[in-house]
Amino acid sequence: MSSVRNWAAGWAIAALILFSFVVAYSAVSAADILIDPLGEVEALVFLCLLPAVVIGWILFRGMS
Repeated sequence: MSSVRNWAAGWAIAALILFSFVVAYSAVSAADILIDPLGEVEALVFLCLLPAVVIGWILFRGMS
C-alpha cells in the first residue's frame, strides 16, 4: 500500500511541476499581450503631441 502512495505522491509532484510551467508561460504571454498595445499607444501619443508642441511653440515664442 505504501508503494501506491509513493507513486501517487511522485505523480502529483510531477504534475505540479509540469503545470507550473504552463502557468508561468500563460502569465508571460498575458503580460506580453498587455504590454504590446502600450508601446503602440505611446508612439501614437508622441505623434499627436509633437505637432501640438510645435504649434504651441510657434504661437507663444514671441511672448517670452
